[in-house]
Amino acid sequence: MLASAGFRGSIAPAGAARTPAGTTHALAAAHRQHDAIERTIASLQSRVHRLYAARDRVAARLTLPGALNPVSAPTLYITVARGLPRLADELVRTREALMHLDRRRREVAGRIERLRARFFREWERRRDQRAREAEKAASAATRVAVPAAPSIPRVSGTFQSCPVPGGSYRDSFGILSMRGGAHIHQGIDVFASYGTPVLAPFAGRAEVATNPVGGLAVKVFGPAGYVYNAHLAAIGATGAVLPGDVIGFVGTSGNAVGTAPHDHLEWHPAGGDAASPFGLLNQAC
Repeated sequence: MLASAGFRGSIAPAGAARTPAGTTHALAAAHRQHDAIERTIASLQSRVHRLYAARDRVAARLTLPGALNPVSAPTLYITVARGLPRLADELVRTREALMHLDRRRREVAGRIERLRARFFREWERRRDQRAREAEKAASAATRVAVPAAPSIPRVSGTFQSCPVPGGSYRDSFGILSMRGGAHIHQGIDVFASYGTPVLAPFAGRAEVATNPVGGLAVKVFGPAGYVYNAHLAAIGATGAVLPGDVIGFVGTSGNAVGTAPHDHLEWHPAGGDAASPFGLLNQAC
């Protein structure tokens, strides 16, 4: 029936589009098929209207007063009378073709929606994969080979090694800081040359804590609490660390761009609010 209606084509199999490019091609093909069906339906609908008009004209010639009749024109009457059933049959076939095409149109429309959903799922998967790869590459770029930890004297107390040996600092905990907006300074800035190693002050677990304000940052969790080291130039060792292990390098990342290189050091006893590490630094450094 579709062949007689002038329609050719088939719906692409569901497994034909397994990549974004394949889905795009399948989606375009489905749209073309849908458009072809729409054009064929429009043509058939026009044909139905013409058949109705022709049927009405034939019926009028047979039924109107003074119209064609078997007495005045028997041969023409028979020809017209026989034409009416043929028109009716053709009208039925055309209407059946229309209904069949309409079902195909709905099938193709459903196929288009499924392809669109697949395309966006694949696009999101590729986008997330690229984001993960970019994040991995950026992380690798900021990590440097960690040199062997220098011989650092161990001290007793919470801080068993100086976080930035040779660095300079003052008690800046709790002062009003205007960098990045007015706020209370939650740590002490230990100033040193750019790239100076930052060391774990105690044994524990080092984790990357990078963020927009602190820039490249590392936290070291120990039995008595944790330290937060920010504005680093690069990340050092992570995971299990011992006192004196290199966990990063002094820098100016985050909102410290344009300032003197330093390690913003916070001390959070028992994992709670920040407390001044000034006394601990004095003991260890």
